[in-house]
Amino acid sequence: MNTSHHDKILGFSGHQELSTETREAIRAALMEILSKWGKILAVTSLAAGGDQIFAECALATGGQLMAIIPCEGYERTFSDPTNLATYRRLLNSSKNKVLLPFQEPSEVSIQGCEGRMDPRHGVSAGA
Repeated sequence: MNTSHHDKILGFSGHQELSTETREAIRAALMEILSKWGKILAVTSLAAGGDQIFAECALATGGQLMAIIPCEGYERTFSDPTNLATYRRLLNSSKNKVLLPFQEPSEVSIQGCEGRMDPRHGVSAGA
């Protein structure tokens, strides 16, 4: 695994349905933590909610993104236009993108995504 441009590689998978208060608390906590960790490679599926907050905080603190896209039809899972726009913006900001070999979203594709965020299961900066 090539970590020459990153101090740490950190995978994240969070809840999608969050209250405004919870979103603000998560954002504040992540900003505080990530600002102390140096340059990270943030690995996430960019799902609405926690994943997008994590990705935004990683970028804001000088990190880079690696998007693990669970399936071909992933964009269709975003029912909220704002979340979809945020997904597309963050995807365009991602240094690396990994598309898993599934046609449609399913429990298997989501589990595959979460598994790819674990360095023991093959996450690499060059993927």
